[in-house]
Amino acid sequence: MNTTLKEETLGQRLKAARIRKNMTQEELAEAMLTTKSMISYYENDHGDMKQSMIAEFADVLGTTVEYLICGVIKAPELDADSVELLKLFGAMDEKTKQITIDEMGKMIPAEVVQGIFSQLKAQLQMSNLPSIQMTWRVEGGFFNIRIREGEEPEISTLVLRHGKSVFDFNFSEESDGTKRLFDLIDMLLTERPDTVFVVDELERSLHPKLTEHFLKLFMEAHDGVRMQLVFTTHEDTIMDQSLFRRDEIWFVERDADNASKIYSLDRFKERYDKKLSKAYLEGRYGAIPVFRQFSFRKGE
Repeated sequence: MNTTLKEETLGQRLKAARIRKNMTQEELAEAMLTTKSMISYYENDHGDMKQSMIAEFADVLGTTVEYLICGVIKAPELDADSVELLKLFGAMDEKTKQITIDEMGKMIPAEVVQGIFSQLKAQLQMSNLPSIQMTWRVEGGFFNIRIREGEEPEISTLVLRHGKSVFDFNFSEESDGTKRLFDLIDMLLTERPDTVFVVDELERSLHPKLTEHFLKLFMEAHDGVRMQLVFTTHEDTIMDQSLFRRDEIWFVERDADNASKIYSLDRFKERYDKKLSKAYLEGRYGAIPVFRQFSFRKGE
């Protein structure tokens, strides 16, 4: 289960927000009309900041006061770009609906729900903010929770609609493929430079053409940006030199001692018009399963 509450100090979150913004301490100091030494002073938690200054830092760094004070990331629902990407992938329309604590407790363990609320209420009291909001994802869906002092929590969740159907579907009722799209979308929308995404079995629950389309969109979205996607896959159809260079395709082969070795397609010096997937399945590059003979005993 992943929540957006971070066990960090204000100074650590300030530094993290500055790095995400791709700013140096000198650049942040200039924007804040202060000195580099003062930025370092705050990032190392050597002094208390007034809330007005925290608000100014949040504005300059493109984040929120809630995040800097409490580690709560304010992200209520999918933005317009996310919705358009889902439609581009052939997914359905999305919207949010309000639910009660009891309804949420039927989707995920009630003790987990109460633990989250207790933690948020404690953060609210510590921060002196009028409200705190967080968005988190569990297997059962997306939930957005807002807590105000002295009021009942506001909870909303993501629901989806298929075509002309009059019925809404909870996220937990969707196919594994649709859920997988939600997992991958952030990689297309992120603007954080110097980021490496590592994904095991990228093609899991996706049609081969959807996997290929996602890869093309990733390369297009981050063209010229210092960003990398490292993934494993069993999907041989995307092994195409129009998508990847030879040195970007690597094989993992297990030997007789159950040890794995890794090597690049580049060692084979294939022509650029070579049908790689066909050659791979024929065993030219290795890294394919080898099956032993097995005879079933038939009863007399």
